[in-house]
Amino acid sequence: MTEQTNIADRLRELGQQNYLETRSFRRALHQIPELGEDLPQTRAYVLSVLEEIGVRYQPNVGNNGIVALVEGAAPGPCVAYRADMDALPIDEQNSLPYRSTHPGQMHACGHDAHTALALGTLKLLHSTRDSWNGCVKFIFQTAEETSGGAKPMIEAGALENPDVSLIVGSHVWPALPTGSIGVKPGDLMAGTDILTFHIQGRGGHAGRPHEAKNPLIAAAKLINEVEAIKNYDVNAMDTVVISLCSIHAGQANNVIPDDLTMLGTVRYFDTAVQKLVHKRLRAICEALSNLYEVEVSLHIKENFGPTLNHPALTAEIASYMAEDGVFTPVSNITPSMGAEDFGVFAATVPGVFLLLGVGNEEVGSVYEPHHPRFAIDEEVFRSAPAFIGRLLLHLLAQLEAGERFE
Repeated sequence: MTEQTNIADRLRELGQQNYLETRSFRRALHQIPELGEDLPQTRAYVLSVLEEIGVRYQPNVGNNGIVALVEGAAPGPCVAYRADMDALPIDEQNSLPYRSTHPGQMHACGHDAHTALALGTLKLLHSTRDSWNGCVKFIFQTAEETSGGAKPMIEAGALENPDVSLIVGSHVWPALPTGSIGVKPGDLMAGTDILTFHIQGRGGHAGRPHEAKNPLIAAAKLINEVEAIKNYDVNAMDTVVISLCSIHAGQANNVIPDDLTMLGTVRYFDTAVQKLVHKRLRAICEALSNLYEVEVSLHIKENFGPTLNHPALTAEIASYMAEDGVFTPVSNITPSMGAEDFGVFAATVPGVFLLLGVGNEEVGSVYEPHHPRFAIDEEVFRSAPAFIGRLLLHLLAQLEAGERFE
């Protein structure tokens, strides 16, 4: 029996023993959902667990992120595992003893589970640190759902000192059954841009529209022209979604408003398609400004790029999963047009984002992320922390043997 096999068996044993504790991490976090970058209760909880385990950590990296380091018996390569911590502005509709205690806020995208999984895995690796070489960084990120917390953490050095050679992340996924993991090379989740249109017209009396410049008329044309981009400008073989989601103008039925604001998003995988859409949107705004004698302006915030799984690293992980035998690898996954800023990490170092199956009708884990009744099958905590630990140690061993995943 090899030393690597001994470590794997030890992780399996400890993972079973620690199941209830890892589940308790998730339930505690589920009760205290917080939004964006400012997560005082969530961060305090994570830091308290890290203190109890006894690992080194940096408490404020980027926008309130946390980086913890588990070091093995001897120096070696370094890999990273990322977990997001923030929640969503949703009123929870689940009847659970550990439901959200913060009105209007809910862990409806599973970030409580991601953080709990990272803490559980960290504890397992810390317990076995005398049996392996190298180090593992655990990156606890804020603001995944809002401004994107990955970029500030990278800029603050989260992947440096020691330098990270590769990164793995995961997302609980009710569309896949518990016991399976989605592992797909290439396109996985879309990049996203935030669109803000502003139309400045001239207000007036509803009975004398000829004396005004009604921004709503220009907006109606704008909506149609934006929808036409997908049919007239983008190759049918390319994937892009342009969604207009919010429009605000005026307050009365007899007053033409001065201005109008409209919000939306662009979601894409190919940056060439992204740039084409940007070009057409700006051209439409200019044309409508001239046609309706209003000022149509557009602000585009390039939020974050697509999540693209590294092909060679994905193949290695899929092969290891098949050999390990605990989780069933699923590769026939349709890329999601939902956005995820793990892609910012994966654009910096080789990275793979896994979809962790938690689907189980018996426990109500049937709703997609961002639903007020979103739930997960907590049985996943019996085996997932130990599996992630084994996977990270396997990748460390591959790096130590000279593999570079280029």
